[in-house]
Amino acid sequence: MAKRRPLSSTDMPVKERQTRQVAYTGLRRLSLGTTPHGYVPRRRHSINTMDLQTSLEENVANRARRPSLSGEDDEADFDFLAELKEQALAPIKEDLADWLAKTLDIDISVDNFLDVLDNGVHVCRLANLIQKKALIAKTKGQYKQNVPTSPVLYKTSAQSGSWFARDNTANFIQWCKNFGIKRECLFETEGLVLHKEPRTVVLCLLELARLGAKAGVDPPSLVRLESEIEREEMTNNNNGSISGSSSSTTSSRQGSAKSKQKVSTSSGKVDKLDIEVRKVVGKCNCASKYNVNKISEGKYIVGGRSMFVRLLKDRHVMVRVGGGWDTLVHYLLTHDPCKIKEFKRQVSGGEAPFLHIRGKYKAS
Repeated sequence: MAKRRPLSSTDMPVKERQTRQVAYTGLRRLSLGTTPHGYVPRRRHSINTMDLQTSLEENVANRARRPSLSGEDDEADFDFLAELKEQALAPIKEDLADWLAKTLDIDISVDNFLDVLDNGVHVCRLANLIQKKALIAKTKGQYKQNVPTSPVLYKTSAQSGSWFARDNTANFIQWCKNFGIKRECLFETEGLVLHKEPRTVVLCLLELARLGAKAGVDPPSLVRLESEIEREEMTNNNNGSISGSSSSTTSSRQGSAKSKQKVSTSSGKVDKLDIEVRKVVGKCNCASKYNVNKISEGKYIVGGRSMFVRLLKDRHVMVRVGGGWDTLVHYLLTHDPCKIKEFKRQVSGGEAPFLHIRGKYKAS
């Protein structure tokens, strides 16, 4: 009796052969602890579906208990974040708008800031004005940095969003590079023309105002405050003390009656600053409030960090952070540990945290 030949894979129907191959591959992956994407988990054991379901339910419950900035979902929180950034940028934009209106004699405000500048005409006018002042200052030995000799060319009849507006803006950006504006402060052409980078545009103009002040251009209020802080730091370093306010006050008392009156006026402004700072800090109703203590005139300990605080236009409490400015409200929102909020993004293995920001203070 002839032996029966065993069935090979070629003798099976195509559909059955494919089904067995998929089943075999799946079993092999389970035995090796791998997945279709090649991921090898750390613990190779069989998956308990009940534990997986319980873990999933706990994850959903924990996500529902996560603090929210806006009191709604993550999408609303992102909208709230954009609103916060816009509010923090508004005082700087307001100060620059007043400066541009005075320097270029144009009608500009916070509301129409980018609408007035997006054709590139006024920023090119500003560049030529600063360049002219810088060249004069350099001939007198008062300005040490390089100054472009060629003026910025621009078309005065450029319409917003047109190619001429893009050409004007591109010429301005190239001039900023030649004038010494930091690379991180520069923006793309579309950033101004199409309003895509409002924050970078504001920071670029503020940096240009700083360089213009060295060339003799009347600076905005924030640049004046920066110069005041620099002088105070130099005084502190020379005297070897924590704050030079006490020494400056003592010398003022030894001066004339006019200087005494000036000191009393200055102290009145500082008192108003301290009142505004307390108003901002008082909005937090947490049991352990963020540490904000005054150590001298215009200088505070904020969360264990010594920082300069100034009052801009008698209503905006500004904090000197690194080489820039931030509102005290926005700084506390992004540094107070009790207002933490964790955002998550979808990845191949599930969700992963990628951003930590803080929640909004509740009104008292």
